[in-house]
Amino acid sequence: MNRLEDTHSQVSLSFAVPNIVSSIRVFNMKVENLEKLYSFEFQNQFTLFIGLMDEKNGIYQRALDRIQTLNELIDDELGTENTQE
Repeated sequence: MNRLEDTHSQVSLSFAVPNIVSSIRVFNMKVENLEKLYSFEFQNQFTLFIGLMDEKNGIYQRALDRIQTLNELIDDELGTENTQE
């Protein structure tokens, strides 16, 4: 997960932010460089960036699912112990 977070941060700062900053006026969301925004390079980078975020979300969701399962097992074990006393 740490590797993905580092990669996500590097991709954001190296590719996404510079391309967005040079293509879109963020204040009013006006496209200033339509050719760059619709270039295949920008589209490829954006697609890869979204894929990275999806991968991160999947890993986080699996971790949350495991935590939930562990919590349920702990609750079950504590419930079993409490009924035996």
